[in-house]
Amino acid sequence: MAAGDLEPRAIGDLCVLYEPRSAIVGSRLYFMGGNYTFVPAEESTSEPYLYYLDLNTTFPVETFIPNGTLNTITVPMDLTPNIRAQTANRGGAFFTTPDSLYVFAGLDDNSSGNEGATSDDELAVYNTTTGKWSKATVAGGNYNTANRQEGLYASQQDTGLSFFLGGDDSEYMPGMVRFDASTPQAPKWTNQTSDPATAADLDAVPVPHIQGGQMAYVPMGKAGVLIVLGGYDMSHPGSSFGSGFAWDLIPLSNLTVYDIFSSTFHRITLPSNATVPSSRSEFCVALSAAPDYSSFQITLYGGWNLFSGTANEEVWVLTIPAFEWIQIHNDTNNLEAAVADNVGRSHHQCHVFGASGQMVVLGGKITEGGEDQSNGTVCSSAYPPVRVLDTSTYAWKTQFDPSVKYSVPGVVTDVIGGNSSGNATSRQPQGGFSSDALSSIFKQTLPMPASMLSASTSTSTSTPTSSTAASAPARSATTTTTSAAKPAPATPLSTGAKAGIAIGALAGVFALVSTLLYLYRRHTRGAAHTSHDALPSISGPLPMPLSSSSSTSSSGSSRPGGRRLHELDSQAPQAAELYERSKDGGGGWVHEVSSTPRFELVGDLGAVEMGERYSDRVPVVVRSGGGGRGGGERG
Repeated sequence: MAAGDLEPRAIGDLCVLYEPRSAIVGSRLYFMGGNYTFVPAEESTSEPYLYYLDLNTTFPVETFIPNGTLNTITVPMDLTPNIRAQTANRGGAFFTTPDSLYVFAGLDDNSSGNEGATSDDELAVYNTTTGKWSKATVAGGNYNTANRQEGLYASQQDTGLSFFLGGDDSEYMPGMVRFDASTPQAPKWTNQTSDPATAADLDAVPVPHIQGGQMAYVPMGKAGVLIVLGGYDMSHPGSSFGSGFAWDLIPLSNLTVYDIFSSTFHRITLPSNATVPSSRSEFCVALSAAPDYSSFQITLYGGWNLFSGTANEEVWVLTIPAFEWIQIHNDTNNLEAAVADNVGRSHHQCHVFGASGQMVVLGGKITEGGEDQSNGTVCSSAYPPVRVLDTSTYAWKTQFDPSVKYSVPGVVTDVIGGNSSGNATSRQPQGGFSSDALSSIFKQTLPMPASMLSASTSTSTSTPTSSTAASAPARSATTTTTSAAKPAPATPLSTGAKAGIAIGALAGVFALVSTLLYLYRRHTRGAAHTSHDALPSISGPLPMPLSSSSSTSSSGSSRPGGRRLHELDSQAPQAAELYERSKDGGGGWVHEVSSTPRFELVGDLGAVEMGERYSDRVPVVVRSGGGGRGGGERG
């Protein structure tokens, strides 16, 4: 079965996507710019929209992106002098924070009919929480310049730092742009052109000058590191292609590490006998983290070799901090690779969503034997614009599923030790690191950033309220964007209805008082024994002690029988036990807190009492017991 046979095509479905800028913020994968082809595939166009896929939902992949799955946000074309060019051109990047997208570079090079774009210090900003566009003036210089196509970029959303290196026209502005939005009201940037090497950092190397490679953020060191891989070395003329192309490909055995804390670049050269991928450019990478953070896997997919004129479908993994390349020979269900032996994908982007390990592949150029199969005017069912690789199993999926959790695959643990939960035993390259500086960097691991958490705990984004956010419209001669429907106005209540509500409320209060009196009398009568066999139980992890300030009810809240629910003392989190048990045959509560990270509370007030007792900082699972009461989950 061909890839595109999984779902029928429809007018307005997106069938070709080529070189947009893209980023995940919260639970949405945003993309803008580049070229788009929609069914019925009459032409390839640029689009004046910001698009997104909702990663909190399941949706089909290995097929065209359905019109109903592709969400559209209108971009105000008068926001900045360059925003029109940025929606029309390839290149550039999104700099991201937990709630914002900053549109960087991708300006016109005066060759596509958008003359007038200039270098400046203004960036268009989209707030993913409020749904509003704004303009930011960035202190430090006019670094918003040129197309910067095939540049390398990465963001550390929790700190507000983003980085951009190289690109096809970076000879006009060499160096690495370091963008800082930690203070959103006053963003700033610098262009780092030299390395502040010191006597203690003698192994530091110059700022790389690269086109067509990739850069991945890894949460190690004092402030995180960037791993720079592949692409063309533009720092000096090459020899691979004579005068037709001036640059050589960088071997994937030569890796560059940028330490964010010290602003220094370092080189890691793998042993000559190491197994490494062939040299390439225009591939994609994405990071998966072991559950215990003992290792990080950079998955590499596809790529292009200009000198051989071929692309490929290979999947490789660079495991950090062991710095071992591992080829995935059995990536299953790869329908695209099954089309022909010489098929390959390049110029695409990859993003792993949180802790799911699901790597979303977005867009790209498909070649068979070097011949372009996605030229923008043909919708091929064999070459979909979105794919998903499960990096836990290295199986290609037919739908995106946000509910799965990443585990370290056996093909990786066979090399670095440990198990599916982590516990890696190999923590450095063969022969160790080449310097004390590198060794020190990779001995430290940062806390898990919110952007790498699962969908259920990652930063959520609300539906935009001030700009259009709707399903992408069906393609026609005129493109329109559908606005969200307004809710119908509320109908005033009649006098009789108000009276009925008042009577019902009084009856409810009377019933509640009667119930409390009954429970009080029952509680104080006592009983010969207490049985919990038929009572609902509540169990789950207890990651941190709760003080009275973190509970949703005050520590003095009274319960039936005049007794109080105990708050866990934040000054004594390792208390062995707290008991308060009634003697009336099951009408009371038992509270147990031990030094183990689990707890169990039993009581006949069930989920309602738990909801009031525990703060939403503690995830618990409520299971129903006797008496026919239902349970559920509270987070």
